[in-house]
Amino acid sequence: WQHLGMAILDCHEAEPQGTRPLELAAACLGRATELTPNDGKLWNNVAVAFERLLHALQDRSPDRLESERLDERIIAAYRRALSVHSACREAGCDVEGDYESACLNYGLYLSRKDDFAGAVEVLSKIERAVDSLKEGGPDLTIRQRVM
Repeated sequence: WQHLGMAILDCHEAEPQGTRPLELAAACLGRATELTPNDGKLWNNVAVAFERLLHALQDRSPDRLESERLDERIIAAYRRALSVHSACREAGCDVEGDYESACLNYGLYLSRKDDFAGAVEVLSKIERAVDSLKEGGPDLTIRQRVM
């Protein structure tokens, strides 16, 4: 379900065709979260899909109630992604790149909403993660990734 949802999302990105493909992608990713609820990367993708759907709906017809509902779902998905990644990191798993990507996406989303205090709080988690690696973690050049 996750791969199907992301493929639909990618196709829509290449050739936008209204909101229906975005709704379908979000539904596929939602089904994937039912099957694998502890996948932080999946929750990040869910939030991204909901963000794209929100922007498409706002362009079409700015329904305030629907926008608020999607906003709540986006925030909940990003928070879930960070929570899952944090738990995985505490268990000793290498999820730093995925954690940083989720922080970056969530922070950018908050900044686009003019919630700059919230954005700084979320984005500062990336800096703390990098600082902890500098103190005794693996060589940072090994971990370089494109977000």
